[in-house]
Order: sequence, then structure tokens, then C-alpha cells
Amino acid sequence: MTARVSLLLALLVVAAVGCHRPSAPRRAPDVVLVEPARETCDPAPRCPDSASAPVSLAGDRAYERIREIAARPSAEIDLGEVSAWMAYARDPAVDVPRLLRRLDAMAAEVRAALPRSCDARCRLRVLVRHVFHVWRFEAVSDPNGLYNDPDHDLLDTVIERRRGYCEGLSVLLLALGRRLDIPLAGVLRRQHIYVRYMGEGPRWDVDLTRGGAPPLPDPVLPLCRPREGLYERPLDARELVGQVVSVVGILDGLRARRAWLDAAMTWAPTDPDLRNNRGVERERDLDLAGALDDYRAAATLDPCAAFYRVNIAGVLRRMGRAAEAEQTLSALEQDIARRAAEDDPLYVSLAHGDLALERGDDMLAERWFLRATVASEGAPVARESFGVARLVQGDAAGAAEEFLAALEEGPDPDLRIWLVEALAASGVADPRVELDRAARDGAALEDVLLWRAVLAEREGRTDDAMTAARACLDSEGSRCARALVVLGDLARGRGDRACARRYYETYLTCGPQPRDRYARWVDASVMERMQAMAREPLSTASDADTLRGDGGTR
Repeated sequence: MTARVSLLLALLVVAAVGCHRPSAPRRAPDVVLVEPARETCDPAPRCPDSASAPVSLAGDRAYERIREIAARPSAEIDLGEVSAWMAYARDPAVDVPRLLRRLDAMAAEVRAALPRSCDARCRLRVLVRHVFHVWRFEAVSDPNGLYNDPDHDLLDTVIERRRGYCEGLSVLLLALGRRLDIPLAGVLRRQHIYVRYMGEGPRWDVDLTRGGAPPLPDPVLPLCRPREGLYERPLDARELVGQVVSVVGILDGLRARRAWLDAAMTWAPTDPDLRNNRGVERERDLDLAGALDDYRAAATLDPCAAFYRVNIAGVLRRMGRAAEAEQTLSALEQDIARRAAEDDPLYVSLAHGDLALERGDDMLAERWFLRATVASEGAPVARESFGVARLVQGDAAGAAEEFLAALEEGPDPDLRIWLVEALAASGVADPRVELDRAARDGAALEDVLLWRAVLAEREGRTDDAMTAARACLDSEGSRCARALVVLGDLARGRGDRACARRYYETYLTCGPQPRDRYARWVDASVMERMQAMAREPLSTASDADTLRGDGGTR
């Protein structure tokens, strides 16, 4: 499982694409507003900061159990138990003992089907036959190449739905093989994992995405030089613990996600996907410098993997270092041409399009997005990119059409949040229906809270808007900076222009400096509010007090 930073993440996380480095104060808008002599705003205007107070895993039941499992001798490590506890970490309603009993029952069913004399290779043949022909499990592919649905990685839902990614199905086979005394090991390839038989006789590799057939050979890259021993070797069970735990990178809303990734690094320190995933998490937390370090570390381990280098280019762009981002993509394309790196036309094209969109060259951006669409045969993330471009161009209705087209490939909570924004901006349909669907599909809590606040304020449900905005800020989610705009609108609606101004101005200081194009698009609407507020006549005692505190002048 590999997380990538796509246009969706880069633009949806309005405040999640900045870094914690000192920056010059933001220039105030050309609006004359009055500072009151004394004023208290509740809640206090502040930027959310998910990285300000690292959360410890000490005492976390799932973490303590997994740490205890990882400390066992490798032969005693049950990856099924690790995955069960990760499922519990996501949802405490998961009954871990029951899930483990279900694995035991599945193994017992296979054992009952074994012929009288059956060695380990024979048991593996029977097990693979049961997985695909009796229980009818099937592999799931992702047209976006992101593989970011935890339901296809964690054993509770993989078993329930009989569907999984390569990792989820491989962990299932390894867990059942352990119960049937079959010597198996996981083997990594670039963004892939399969299972190898470690008993006597010829090598036997089982690719769970190919119905149990051997894996297909990787593309020949004669000049590709990943770190020696990184791929194509049987993994120690403890390293596989890190691989299973790395699913936290796609568990939106999981408490202490960064701490989980740090823990996974201790079990699998040379896994480049894990380094990349921690970089994605750091980027969500506004730690762009840390994200850049992790992306570069991943690319050092495997410079042939295009998506690590695409993520490097993306984070450089968000740090305002566009020239370096262009150089990174140019070097990657040169390596692709000389077969020193894998080709990834979808994400390389999207990265070029992102840069063009940021420069304001919309026509070039759309040509790159079209290339990505053609190269990927219509990947939803390419349609997403068109939708975001339409949104920042002011065509919210066109954006909604693109997002709806992308959603035809299947449920995607992040994409549905984009649709909520487009519908809210265009007014062509009720965004509340889509927000409810996004929440059911597992959208991040901060996104759900933010848009509940936005929509409630627009509908005049001030108490609901205040409750949701407070909860969003309290979550410390980086995207919740925009809740400050809602609080400003609520303050303005009750005539408290002093607090409204403070909320708006605080929002303008949150997140990345310099701002990306999406953030500038949102900023423009905030500045319009401030300009309109400055033109409004005085109508409240609070306004009068403000004037007296300022000497009676504007």
C-alpha cells in the first residue's frame, strides 16, 4: 500500500501544504478596519496545528498488543493478529478474539479438506484453491494506483467482503499458512507484495492478485539501482509487522497516526513505501520540510520509483520552490527515457499540470491533465484534476460535473468532499446529500465537520454552525483553518465586526506561505467579506464601542 500526494490532497488540504518555518507577516488587505479597545472572541481565533502536541501511543491497547507481538521470536509472530489489532485501532467495536477464531475456523476447514498424505506443498495447493475457488476471494485494483482503501487491507473487512489488495490477501494467506504449518514468507516488489513458499523443493511464488499464479516479471530497467536487498527477498516476520501497521497511512481520523507510522518505521526501517507514507502524513500536518526529508529518503532507497520523486516535486512546489520542482520532474523524465526509472505517465503528467495551474497557465495545465486521462484510460484522479481546475477558475458547475464523472468509478469520500464544495459554490444541487454520503463512505472527520459548519451557517442554523466549527478547530485538523471563516461569518451576522475581522485575519495567516492557487481562491472570498464589512453602516453597540476605542474615526 502506497500513499501518494495527488492534486486532490495538495489542494483539498488548504492549510496542509505549508511548513513550520518563520515567515514574513502576511500583508494586510486594503481594508480599513477598527481594532476595539477590549474584545474577547469565543472561541479564540487561532490556527489549528495538528503537529503542535504529538500524541503518545503509551497505553493504547492496540499499540501495546502489537508491540508485544513484534517482540516475539519471528516464528511466533502471527500477522493475522497484527492486522486484527490494526482493525481494532481503527474501530474499537472490532472483536479481535472473534476475528482470530474465524481465522482458526478457516484453517480448520482447509485441514478437513486435505488428503490423507499431504506435505507442506500439498497443503499450500489446497489452501490456495480454497482462497480462490471455495471462498472466492478476489483481488481489487485501483484505477488511480493509490490503493488507499483500508477495507481492502485489514483482515476484518477483507474476510467479510472477500476482496482485498495484494497486502490484505497476502496477510490472509500468511496467517492461514501459519495455522496450517506451511512455511511461507512475504516478498516485496516495488509497490507490491506476494508470498513465497520456504519449504523444500523448487521456489514457489504465489501472487494473490493473479489467482495464486506466480507474479509477472517487473519491467526491465537496466539502469535502475534500488538499494541492494530491498526487493525480492523473503521478509522477516518483524519487518512484515511494519508493513501491516503502515496501513495507518490511509486510516483517516486515526488517533496518533504519525506516532503509528514512527512505530512502523522501527520494525521496517528500509521500507521505502513506509517512508513515503510518513512523508504524506507530515505534509498533512504542515511539516513540509519533514515531508521532503521522508520523500527524499524513499527516493534514495528506490530512485526507480517515479511516485516518490513526483511527491518531491509536489512538496517543493508547495514550498514556493517551483524551479526545483521543475528540475525534479525533468530529471525523472530523463531517467525514464534511459530506463533508469519506471514510467508513470499518470502522475508525472498530473505533476506537470499542477505546476502549470499554479503558474496560471490554465491551457497548458489542461493539456497535461488530458494527457494523464488518456495515459490512464480515464483514471478518476485525472477527472478530479480537471474539476479542481474548473473550481479555481470560477466554474463551480463545471467542477461538479467533473467530480460526478470521476465518482462513477466508485465511492471516494475525498472526491465527494470536493463535490460538496462545488455544489455549495454553484447552487446546482443540495450539497448536504453528498456530505452525508461522504461521511458514510469514511471521509475524514475534519472535512465532515468543516462542511457541516459551512452549510449550517449558510442555512441560518447558527447553533449547529457554531458547534461544528468549534469541533473542527478542536480536532486540530489542518483543513479546519477554514472553520475560522465560518466563525467570522457568524460573528458578522450577529453584528460583531471586531471578532469577525479577527477570525478572517487569523485565517489568512494559517497554513502555507506562499499560498497555492486554491488557497488564494479561498482568500479572495475572505477579503471580499472584509471589504464588504468595512462598507457596512454602524448598527450595534459593539460597533459604537469600537469607534470610541479608536477615537471616533474610521
